[in-house]
Amino acid sequence: MTQEYEKRRGSGVFVGSVSVLLILAAVVLAVSVFFRVSSIEVTGAGRYTEQEIIDASGLEIGSNLIFLNRAAAAGRITDALPYAGSVEVKRALPNKIVIEVRESGRIACVPSQTEWWLIDNNCRALEECPAEELGDYLSVTGFYITEPVAGRVITVPDEDRFKVEYLAALLTALQASDMLTDVATINLETSANPQLTYLGRFTVKLGDADGLDSKLTLLKNAAAQLDDGARGFFDLTKDKQANFLPE
Repeated sequence: MTQEYEKRRGSGVFVGSVSVLLILAAVVLAVSVFFRVSSIEVTGAGRYTEQEIIDASGLEIGSNLIFLNRAAAAGRITDALPYAGSVEVKRALPNKIVIEVRESGRIACVPSQTEWWLIDNNCRALEECPAEELGDYLSVTGFYITEPVAGRVITVPDEDRFKVEYLAALLTALQASDMLTDVATINLETSANPQLTYLGRFTVKLGDADGLDSKLTLLKNAAAQLDDGARGFFDLTKDKQANFLPE
C-alpha cells in the first residue's frame, strides 16, 4: 500500500512539474508572439528630430516590448546626442514605446588647455564654444578639463574632481534660483573660497557647497536692497549672512 501510494505521489509530482513547465512555455511563447512594438513615440524633442532620437536608441518596430532594456536604450541616446540631457524610455502596453527627452541647455563655458567647451548644469560637455561666443555664456575658471567628450561629464585631474562636483551643485542652484543670467563668471581656483561675479557689480565669496540655495537667496535679497549704482563685495561664508563691503 505504501509503495503504491509513493508511486502515485511521485507520478503526481511529475505531472504537476510538467504542467508548470508547459504553462511557463506557453507564457513565454505568448510574450514572444504578442507585445511586439508597433509604434515609438518621442516627447520633448527640440534640437533633435524624432527620427534621430529613435535611431540613436537602437529600438526597432517589431522588437519585443516585454524584454526591452530601457536603461540601455536611454544610455545610447544620451551617449550619441549630447543635448539629450536626460532620457526615460517607457513601455505603453500592449505595443508602444514612449521616449521622454529633457534636453540640456547651454549653461556655461569651461576651458581645456586648447579651447573652451559648453557644458550643461550637470557639467556634461556639449560642444566646443567658439571664441567669438565666449561672452554669451557664463565662464568658469580655476581648472582645465581633460579630453572632453560631447555627451559625457567633463573630466579633470584627480585633485580637481571636487571642483566639478561643486560647480554642478552651484549651476543647479543658480538655475533653480533663476540667477544664471545674472552671473558672468565663476572662479574655482581657490578651492576653500570659490567666487562669482553677480550683476556685473558684485564679487561674491561663496564658501563651501553647503546651503548654496539659501546663500543665493540671501545674495539676491541683499543686492536688491542696495542702490542701482552700488558696487562691492559680498561674503556668504558666514552662516545665514550676506555681509557687504562697498567698493
